[in-house]
Amino acid sequence: PIFAALSSASCVVRSSTLKAMALLKKLMALLLLVLATVTLGVARNEEHNKYQALVKELKEEQKHHDADIKAGRKPMKWREWHLAELKKQIKAMEHGDHNEL
Repeated sequence: PIFAALSSASCVVRSSTLKAMALLKKLMALLLLVLATVTLGVARNEEHNKYQALVKELKEEQKHHDADIKAGRKPMKWREWHLAELKKQIKAMEHGDHNEL
């Protein structure tokens, strides 16, 4: 009778341990999912911020370029090159081609 009681108690402990481990596994999977979602959100936010900064820089450079032309000055070569590079980077971001960056 004592051995039967111990065996039964051991079975209950093993069963509850297995249930706890299964629950822990599910919690870990959920935690990984949340972590992946947060990481993706942060990455998208950084990507959006970089895109906005490039657009702002393009507008500023274009404004200076247009002012040079309006004032009758010859546009600076480096500025034309920089404008082309900014446009190329923005286009790459819009199309998701990160190799161009």
